[in-house]
Amino acid sequence: MMLRPDQQSQVASGFSKWFNKGVDVFMESFMNGLLSGITTHMVNVLGNAGFQIYSIPERFIAGAIGAARTSIPGSNQSRVYMTEALAIPAGFMMSFNASMRAAAKAFVTEDPSDLVTKIDYRTRKAITAENLELDPEATVGRAVDLLGKVTRIAGRFLLTEDEFFKGMARGSQQYTVAVRRALDLKAQGADDATVRASIVQAIQEPDEALLTSMKDYGQVMTFQKDLEGVLGQLQGFFSHPAMKIFVPFYKTPTNIMREVMSRNVLSAPLLPSFWKAIKAGGPEADMAMSKMALGSTIMAAFAGYSYGAEGDDVLMTGHGPSDPKAREAWLRHHQPYSFSVKMEDGTRKSITYSRFDPLSGVLAVAADFAWYARHSDDEDMISSLAAAAAMSNYNYVGQLPMLQGMFSIAEIFGSEYEGGEAKFKRLQELLGKQVGSAAITALPLPTGSFTASIERYFDPTKKNTLPTDTNVAPLVRGFYEALQKARSRSPFFSKDMEPSLDRWGTPRMEGNGQVWELASPIKIRIDEYHMVDDEISDLNLGLGRVPKSIEGIKLTAKQQNMLVIWANNSPDGGNLLEDLKKKITSPEYQKLSPGFRIDELRGIDAVYWSNAKKHLIQSDPDLKARIDERNGIRDVTGKAPIQ
Repeated sequence: MMLRPDQQSQVASGFSKWFNKGVDVFMESFMNGLLSGITTHMVNVLGNAGFQIYSIPERFIAGAIGAARTSIPGSNQSRVYMTEALAIPAGFMMSFNASMRAAAKAFVTEDPSDLVTKIDYRTRKAITAENLELDPEATVGRAVDLLGKVTRIAGRFLLTEDEFFKGMARGSQQYTVAVRRALDLKAQGADDATVRASIVQAIQEPDEALLTSMKDYGQVMTFQKDLEGVLGQLQGFFSHPAMKIFVPFYKTPTNIMREVMSRNVLSAPLLPSFWKAIKAGGPEADMAMSKMALGSTIMAAFAGYSYGAEGDDVLMTGHGPSDPKAREAWLRHHQPYSFSVKMEDGTRKSITYSRFDPLSGVLAVAADFAWYARHSDDEDMISSLAAAAAMSNYNYVGQLPMLQGMFSIAEIFGSEYEGGEAKFKRLQELLGKQVGSAAITALPLPTGSFTASIERYFDPTKKNTLPTDTNVAPLVRGFYEALQKARSRSPFFSKDMEPSLDRWGTPRMEGNGQVWELASPIKIRIDEYHMVDDEISDLNLGLGRVPKSIEGIKLTAKQQNMLVIWANNSPDGGNLLEDLKKKITSPEYQKLSPGFRIDELRGIDAVYWSNAKKHLIQSDPDLKARIDERNGIRDVTGKAPIQ
């Protein structure tokens, strides 16, 4: 039976509506699964608290800048006062109870006070009887509402935390503005009674302008401020469910990046908001200059620790070498974005400082800036400094967990040695991996961030997440890898997985198995001196990453581990690491220039890995058959198929 045009329209409209509702339900479950880790909430709490404490010295310096600026004849006399720095903790204390009430209300109702949250998807509370058009009093409706509340528990806690800190920020802004207005009146010659009345009015009956200022400041201090300009126009694009799979959070990391850049003398002038504040003059200009001044001072103070200018007892690490292969060697014995303290036994204890923004970002940029400026081959100082500033900001933003999907896409399209077909297949594999990961995260299975923390506590050994079957389409292979990653994050399913081995055959670790690691975002690692890796890092040399394929054929986790083991301990006899150590300590080697040293080390390394590949192919009939098939196609067609 053919449907009339109006009936076809109704069917299409109904399908579209329920499809969108289904997508919203999926996204709500997926996003809350990402937020289920305890460390996520500790980062949020400590980051918000640290940002507000950091604002105190910024305000004090802004007051000093304001005093100097207004001493110039004809300048805008509206300014920030140093006394405002003392008003901030007063505002904290006086707004504490109100902030607690706001947080409690948010926890009960799941509604933010200003309709703004860090979770920026299009439909809030998708898993409800009302949204799914069910009777809320019926059994099914009650069950759906209960399921929604359980699903959103992680988001509920995040909202509660942010509402508390928004309340504290609003209180501090209220008191600082009250002090500023009072001091402005006093400077204009007002009597004490008028000054006191101004303070009382600002505290007890704030006007519309002050209320708006408090609201905006609360959003800024929790990284929730709506974006402007081109970044704001992109916000709708990144809020689409299809993009959420790759970039779950857009507004928050973008605001973090903006706050970090505004505190760097080399990047602040690149921000339109900086020049907007300078043009506005008055308090806005004072604060913009203060942020840049304090951040740049901290950068200058700590940059020397990144290359041992103050001695090697305390070092500060950043991203590390820019060459991916050299960085892999560096990472084996250095923890990025950490303070490294030399112990009495010669080992180094590394303690992370990352993810407490914006201060962490300032320190990270300082470490990376010093590294790139020191290792740059550009003789033009200005070009070198500009490149170092760009790379340092890029590296820090790139390590934020919520942006890994976007940077993976950028890596694929940025590869200059791959053809279009290879890039397309890698993109398919990434799509399968991201969609699979999102689907698994959205399901009510023990594979979320919380259970991943539990798994790392019971078994801190990192697991190899390569698929168990690689002879499939790229899209399916990506899904299999997502499935393996989900298994590695569950204490129930990870027991029989292969460990992830580094280049020397040593299992990689994701923690120390300590109880406090379940909640703490701070990572502590003990690093021992490693002669070979240190030499590789000093030469900025890459010996090659552990391969994921042989002759164009993707390896399974077991095959890759066998390759690593045989490369380090050859079945024919010999140990790769020992031979490299002998070479490095030989008098002949010490006389060589860096270029010839690299050739010597690469030559030894190539022999071991070549023999390991031959042994793996000979010992694995399935792998050998697939390689022979691929080579046969290449011989006939002149082109080897891309897996």
